[in-house]
Amino acid sequence: ASTGPTVGEAIRDWPFWALTFSFGLTSVGIFSLVPQAMVYLLERGLDGAYAARALAVAGFLTPLGMIGFSWLADRGGRKIAALLAYACSLAGVGALALVRGPNDDVFVWTYVLLFGGSMGSRGPMISTLAALRYRGAHFGRIYGLISMGMGFGGFLGAWIGGLLHDFTDGYAVVLVFSASALALAAATLGSEASARERLTR
Repeated sequence: ASTGPTVGEAIRDWPFWALTFSFGLTSVGIFSLVPQAMVYLLERGLDGAYAARALAVAGFLTPLGMIGFSWLADRGGRKIAALLAYACSLAGVGALALVRGPNDDVFVWTYVLLFGGSMGSRGPMISTLAALRYRGAHFGRIYGLISMGMGFGGFLGAWIGGLLHDFTDGYAVVLVFSASALALAAATLGSEASARERLTR
């Protein structure tokens, strides 16, 4: 059996960096926003218990979204599933930006359904793409390096999101930053998914 690519061979390969960057940028986009979502809703006049319940539902939807988008990726193609997941997240960011007061329930729950339902969906796709491309004796170390992008992205996203809020005394720039990171991640992962699907035809 083939031992597969080594770590050195992987890191000299663009797909390795595409997967790492997509993991990192997705985490930046998610975690620049999620830690501030509760205070954001409170500052717009929502009742604290109501806002907490809404965000709890978003968390409950995350594993369901992982299952649903993974099912779609297996049947409709990983590129379509990835782009749809990112489209849902971006639409969720847009819905949150439209929340202006306690009566904007439609926008609150649009955010919950779209952003919460797609929040963890890219991880399984990236894992699958990494396994297909780098399977072999060195896969564990290669995937460990790829998944470091997720950790660094989470750290940077939360930190930069907080700084942007403090510097601007608002959330508009935070929302734009989150959406921009997600859009870049979508482009990166979509290109890798397309390349992988062409190789498997």
